[in-house]
Amino acid sequence: LGIKFPYTPVKAADVWDEARGYGFNAPAMSDENRAWLRSKLDGDGCRIRDGVQFRFRVEPGEYHLSIGFSPQGDAPNVLVEGLSTPLALPVDKKQNVTETDLTVTSRTTLAVSYKGYGEFRWLALVEKN
Repeated sequence: LGIKFPYTPVKAADVWDEARGYGFNAPAMSDENRAWLRSKLDGDGCRIRDGVQFRFRVEPGEYHLSIGFSPQGDAPNVLVEGLSTPLALPVDKKQNVTETDLTVTSRTTLAVSYKGYGEFRWLALVEKN
């Protein structure tokens, strides 16, 4: 069955907390729940607007980043900032998932955002061996 990864629900009101190490820079617009979906990862989400970022602390290492995001607008990318070079990861209304490998050289806070309206459903950051 493999390794079971923890699932930490995040609500629209969960703003950045230094001790916790994650949260939005400002409250998200709303909590979204699609109760008819079996997966809590795909069924729950937070609606965000331009200017709202989800931030999370990351230690140095090699990672695989996956983001479940449903764009409501026409912007083609989810933005990831906090690295030496910001990333623009493609996302569309059919795929709803974007992924990349990344290297973090020092402890930092990464920020995920979208230029417009969308639903931030989940994020997985897995350290590579």
